[in-house]
Amino acid sequence: MVTMKIIDVQRVDKGDSSYWAIILELSDEDGTVHNRAHIMPADTLEWRAAEYGIDPADTATLLDVVLAEPYLSEEDWATGHQLHDAPDIDTARRAHIARCARAKLRHRLSTRTRAATKDTPAVPNPCQRVADESPLHPEAIELKRQLVQQARAAHAQARAAAPPDRIAALRAAVERGQPA
Repeated sequence: MVTMKIIDVQRVDKGDSSYWAIILELSDEDGTVHNRAHIMPADTLEWRAAEYGIDPADTATLLDVVLAEPYLSEEDWATGHQLHDAPDIDTARRAHIARCARAKLRHRLSTRTRAATKDTPAVPNPCQRVADESPLHPEAIELKRQLVQQARAAHAQARAAAPPDRIAALRAAVERGQPA
């Protein structure tokens, strides 16, 4: 099992764009240690708040989601509803948070500040800077939410207009032992 530890966060400003570089230390099962950078636009927390209806004040959940997303497997993505096919945003949010939680557990990725104990002081998570400095403007979140709503409607319309899946119908007929 690969374990991951967030060791640094850097903000990169390039022209009109800003990004976060999350630097992780990965420890492989054989003990090999190497670093990896996860790069994301500075407004990623704003987008996830808009996409999944996550309270912008809940930066812990927003960080959990965006830090786990790069480590979602095909199986994770295949489980549960997706943003554009879920019956509603609540269903999409629950499914996405669950898949992100599985990825965090699988990779032992901690996104929280380590609490103080009697022997050690609290260790702040470097990603707190992302939570503190990322834009989370209410109007921007609302406008992005409207864009997500429009995209979900367009996907629903495309699904409704799509021809039936001929191959799936043939497979089902074979499994039933009846001609299609």
